[in-house]
Amino acid sequence: MDPLQSLGALAKREVARALERASDIDALAKDLSSSAPGARPAEVTLVRGLDSVMGAALATASSCNERPVFLARKVFERLNVLLSALKELVRSSGPGTLVAVPKGYLERYRQEAEELSGYGLRVVESDAAFLDLMVACDTVIIGVPYGGDAIAVVVKDREFAEGLRKGLLNLLSSAP
Repeated sequence: MDPLQSLGALAKREVARALERASDIDALAKDLSSSAPGARPAEVTLVRGLDSVMGAALATASSCNERPVFLARKVFERLNVLLSALKELVRSSGPGTLVAVPKGYLERYRQEAEELSGYGLRVVESDAAFLDLMVACDTVIIGVPYGGDAIAVVVKDREFAEGLRKGLLNLLSSAP
C-alpha cells in the first residue's frame, strides 16, 4: 500500500476518533448539567484550525485570574512551529504556570524547555501528559492533532474545570 494512502487513512481514523470523543464529552456535559438542578449547562464547542485553537487558549488565559495548568504532548513536539504563539499565551498566563510534558521530553527538548522556563513556566515531566490540555477558571481545552493542523474541544463548565484542575495539581504535585 502506498505510504501516503496509509497516512491518509490513519489521519482520517484519528479525526473520526476525535469527533467521537467530542460527541462523548458533549453527552457527558449534558448529563452532568441536567443532574445538577439550577446549574448552568456546559458549553461544548469544537474549534478547528491552529489559529482558532490558540485564540481560544489566549482568550481563556487572558480573562482568567488563575494560572492555567497545561498538559503538553504534541504541542511540545511542534514547539518550533508554535513557539511564537506560546510566548503570547505564556505572557497572558503569568509566571509560575505549570506545564506537564511526557517523561523523557525535558531531555529530548532541553533547549525548548529552557526557553519556556525563561518565560516563567514551570515545566515538569509526568505520565499524565498523554494529551494536549489546558484548564483554567471555567474552561477546559482538549487538543487533538489533525494532520498539519489542530482540532480542540472547548468545554466551558466551572465545576468540571475546577475538579480537573484540582486533580491535575494533586497528581502533578509530586513531579520534580
